[in-house]
Amino acid sequence: ETIRVGVIEADKDVTACFPNPSCSKPGAEIEILQMVFHIMGHPYEFVDVSALYNVTVDLGELIVEHVGGGG
Repeated sequence: ETIRVGVIEADKDVTACFPNPSCSKPGAEIEILQMVFHIMGHPYEFVDVSALYNVTVDLGELIVEHVGGGG
């Protein structure tokens, strides 16, 4: 059975690349998942949950004092 992995767009390069295995910049997270599933020999597919289920990314607001050098 194919494992479906949901991804939410936080960076255009990542979501534009995950359907294309030969993309030059797929993003570290995607590369790691691809490698693990390849080693396991298990079928998988990435699903854009934003497009499929209308789920949007909400990373919250930046809190400057928690950013290195901020404050």
